[in-house]
Amino acid sequence: MVSNLGERAPKQRRPVVIPAPISLLLIPVMLLVAGASIPYMICVAILQNRAEKRYVEARRREGRLLKYGDVREAAIARKGTLVVEKLSSKGPWRFWWTSDDLRQICPVILPTADREEGLIEVDDAFRAWFSERYIDGSSGASLVDRSEVQKRQIYEELKVVPHLSFEHWPKR
Repeated sequence: MVSNLGERAPKQRRPVVIPAPISLLLIPVMLLVAGASIPYMICVAILQNRAEKRYVEARRREGRLLKYGDVREAAIARKGTLVVEKLSSKGPWRFWWTSDDLRQICPVILPTADREEGLIEVDDAFRAWFSERYIDGSSGASLVDRSEVQKRQIYEELKVVPHLSFEHWPKR
């Protein structure tokens, strides 16, 4: 089959047909797999939570942990930059604070138009520069301790508090 532009259209795959007796045998297998996935995901969540707590404790030992309330006031007054690092779409999210105005000193061109109030999504070039200069090593940006504040309150405040945001998971 040829499309209007002279390019070949991809071949369509034929559907796989599973005979009825075999498909009936697969139902218990699918139920077992579904049942096993729930405890597996609980274990994964527990392990991720432990790893994140160890990470926060390491930043505390380095003296790079700040209280959210102090950072919030400084961010609203624009006396520095709050950067939100999203390790996956569902978390964990790490909040970094630096007294530097990254919009002024960043070698990467940052977008000027906010997609939402206070939010500027940045690309991989910024992520690499920021990680190298501010996160990696024992000095640089400070991790924000949000343990005393509910997640919902922080996410609501991010609509008002100016910040930069970057993601580690692949975009679709």
